[in-house]
Amino acid sequence: VENQNRDYEALQAKLADEKYADVHNQEQRAKALAEENDTMKERHAAEVSALKEDHDAVVQRLEAELAEVRNLSE
Repeated sequence: VENQNRDYEALQAKLADEKYADVHNQEQRAKALAEENDTMKERHAAEVSALKEDHDAVVQRLEAELAEVRNLSE
């Protein structure tokens, strides 16, 4: 019976260690995913900003060309 108790306790300890390792790995993975998400959000914001600047530049150029065409037609 003592051997069975020791085996049972050893098995319980092993399972507890494995559970701790699994939880730790899940926490690390969640942290890595959160960091990756933050990085992607920052990259997306930078891309949106660059596209807005490009859009604004195109609008200004087209408005200038339109004004030039209007002046020529007058």
